[in-house]
Amino acid sequence: MDLARILFAALVLVAGLLGGLPPLGRNASLSPRGLALANAWAAGLFLGIALIHMMPEAEAEWRVLVPGYPMAPLLAATAFLLILFFEHVPLSPHEHGVIEGIEHGRGELAAELGAHANRSGGWVYTLLVALLVHSLLSGLALGSQSNLAAALPIFVAIVAHKTTEGLALGVSLARNAVPSRQAVGLVLLWGLSTPVGILAGGAATTFSGPGGQLFSATCLALAAGTFIYIAALDIIAEEFTHGGDRFAKWWLALGGLATAAVLALWI
Repeated sequence: MDLARILFAALVLVAGLLGGLPPLGRNASLSPRGLALANAWAAGLFLGIALIHMMPEAEAEWRVLVPGYPMAPLLAATAFLLILFFEHVPLSPHEHGVIEGIEHGRGELAAELGAHANRSGGWVYTLLVALLVHSLLSGLALGSQSNLAAALPIFVAIVAHKTTEGLALGVSLARNAVPSRQAVGLVLLWGLSTPVGILAGGAATTFSGPGGQLFSATCLALAAGTFIYIAALDIIAEEFTHGGDRFAKWWLALGGLATAAVLALWI
């Protein structure tokens, strides 16, 4: 499993950088329709992985650790509200709009806001925190899995969204005239966050007994809440209120959910 974690970390890093680095340094553009359709499928997959794979496993582990109390749903809801705080509560209108542009691939929104932005670059640190939190939690959940069968669905969900999120991040940074070195550093740090979580989660599994089980159960529950947030608020709420192709998006979201359901037959 250690070799699998290293491979997962490398593939996730490559997927993120393939999306995030190419747009820097030139006036790159997204294909809004293609990104929207890909995001719709990823939303269904995220939702299915969270509810079909992560939550049942987290609940089973927490029933052993804390019998009679719904710790897994509590932690999932806490993660949901934590991501909501970082992405929407402390931000200025400009920062909030840029993050929306990045997460939803709405490059035209980020470009419009960037025309009036303060170029001091201070907003990138707030942006970085918002993007790193769910990436790190996802990596921890993947790395904490003790067998390949349990890790594979989480890996598929992460990779499915990593390149499109990286592409939108790179385009938004380029269109907001973030200095090249700073933009590359931001993309690299974001790209490394999930692999670092994977390796840290793997290292924590070396602790046997209740401590290791507690770590795994906590990561699974928190990541499930994060996946639900990404599916519901980062993707579905946006894709079905902006643009067209709603029937196609709905079918693709259903297809993503079906993918997670079929994976549950074997893993």
